[in-house]
Amino acid sequence: MPWWVHSNRGLKGIVTVSGQSIEDTGTGLTMLHINTDGTIDQTEATTRTQIDSATDWIIPNQAANGIYQVKWVALSGDVMNAGNMLGTEDTWLDIDTERTIGLETGVPILEDGAITVSIRKGTGAVLDSATFSFQALDSS
Repeated sequence: MPWWVHSNRGLKGIVTVSGQSIEDTGTGLTMLHINTDGTIDQTEATTRTQIDSATDWIIPNQAANGIYQVKWVALSGDVMNAGNMLGTEDTWLDIDTERTIGLETGVPILEDGAITVSIRKGTGAVLDSATFSFQALDSS
């Protein structure tokens, strides 16, 4: 459930995180990017795109600032034991720099998994969470 918050810039924004399935069956690389400008991008293979402007982590994006934090926790699949997940699990990190979480695999291994991504303001309560799934296969 999204929460309305006031930023230090005096802007009122809504923190909302919507899940997404991120898949690549070519190069074996999938990534989720939590950006400082309030947007969320995905990388599938070598293509990076904004997931959906309607589901950025804060709307309007101008309300984004470094006082927000993000955390991810593995839920299932290879991300729990493969050691191929990029990023720091179960640790609150300031969104004062881009935060990237991803799954990478080698030939010809198919790996998949799911994570929960949570966002909070400062050290306060979680404002919203969502599940993101990854599937990666290097078929080159």
